[in-house]
Amino acid sequence: MIEPIAFEVIGDGEPVILVHGDFANGRLAWSRQIDTLGRLFRLIVVDRRGNGRSPRALGYTIAGDADDILDVTARIGVDSFHLIGQSYGGVVALEIARRRPRAISSLHLIEPPLLGLLPNDRDVSAMSDLIRPLFGNPRRLDSEGIASTFFGALTGSDGLASLRSHPAWPRLVAEAERFTLAESPSNYHEWLIREVMISAPLQVYTGGRSHPGLQKIARRLVMLLPGARLVEIPDAAHDVQRTFEAFNAAVLSAVSETGRPTEF
Repeated sequence: MIEPIAFEVIGDGEPVILVHGDFANGRLAWSRQIDTLGRLFRLIVVDRRGNGRSPRALGYTIAGDADDILDVTARIGVDSFHLIGQSYGGVVALEIARRRPRAISSLHLIEPPLLGLLPNDRDVSAMSDLIRPLFGNPRRLDSEGIASTFFGALTGSDGLASLRSHPAWPRLVAEAERFTLAESPSNYHEWLIREVMISAPLQVYTGGRSHPGLQKIARRLVMLLPGARLVEIPDAAHDVQRTFEAFNAAVLSAVSETGRPTEF
């Protein structure tokens, strides 16, 4: 029997599932939302398999992550929910929406790294060339090297130097091992994205200080998803949700279209 993933439920109200990206866990990725949106909603904060308190495995897939999160919804009896996914978690959120479109009250995708959407773009290919060798090669680098390679590709040498001096760096390194054992997000093809058909509000978020390749992917994703809107937050980096006031306001704007409460 497969051991279920860890999660916690915070607050009351409409359920909101928060799916973190790589080099993170639920608490690390969504601390600002836990302290703010947790006053309005019933936040379901998951640790993806291999991260945080969740059990490890020999490998990880997008489909497997979606299975884990849908298992959480079944365990707590949630039939419909707002869904927010950041980075790789945004790819997982897409797969959940593809499978369960009627369960989605609103969908929020924060810079999913769908590198296969623009393989010939200079910015995307440059980032992909640096990151691709990490997948499926767990013995190539230690956790520090994995994190350094990834964040160097994402932020450049200056950004990496700043991040390595940040108190959060050891926590990012601690979550690095899973990255090399995961399915590449490039495997999530355009035809799968075109199967995501939801009638609920759908927003794709990008940060003005993020990698230009990820900004371009976000814009391309909006073109592929019917009814999707692009939300650009100028002061944000790839972890757009950490610019929490602007991000939360954008989330609440979409939720207001569903008739849910949107004021603290």
